[in-house]
Amino acid sequence: MWKNLPLRHKLSIVIGGALLVSVLISTTISNNAMRSIMTERIEADEIPAILGSLANAIEKEINIPLAISRAMSQNHFTNKWIVEGEPPETLNDIAQYLGVMEKQNNAITSFIVSGLTGNYYTSTGLSRTLSRDNDAWFYNFIDSGKEYSLDVDIDDKLNKLALFINYRTLDKKSVAGIGMDINQVAKLVKSYQVGPS
Repeated sequence: MWKNLPLRHKLSIVIGGALLVSVLISTTISNNAMRSIMTERIEADEIPAILGSLANAIEKEINIPLAISRAMSQNHFTNKWIVEGEPPETLNDIAQYLGVMEKQNNAITSFIVSGLTGNYYTSTGLSRTLSRDNDAWFYNFIDSGKEYSLDVDIDDKLNKLALFINYRTLDKKSVAGIGMDINQVAKLVKSYQVGPS
């Protein structure tokens, strides 16, 4: 069949085939180049920008509870109470103060932990007494020398996952702070997306 075709048709078929092959090669190279450029742009620009935005939003979300915990740790009344040996006659005032801090700041808990006695106080009063064996988080934080720490753990009373903001008090031996529902941060993270996912 090929031998019976006129030269003109053979030439047209060869040129058409060559053009088709060159178009296919050109399209493949172009698609690969575009895919590479898009992937590089997403990896180098878009994802870091979205993650940076998410980090800023989470930091903004945490800055308010962090400032509240810092203010609690520097409160003259509570610091004086700890230094004076946590007199039981004013424990009710401390519990009320912690209740107000909890309620006003939409926290799931607020607390003061005495480094002198290991007593852990919440809005209900004395919650428990800490020990090095069972409450390593407190002693590790005190030994670390850090001013504050952010710890994710389960609240014992509510059995709820929380972000605890622990802030060192003026005596550097005790801790005050609040616990926020971790779902607030989780909702914030879930609200961010890259493309359709």
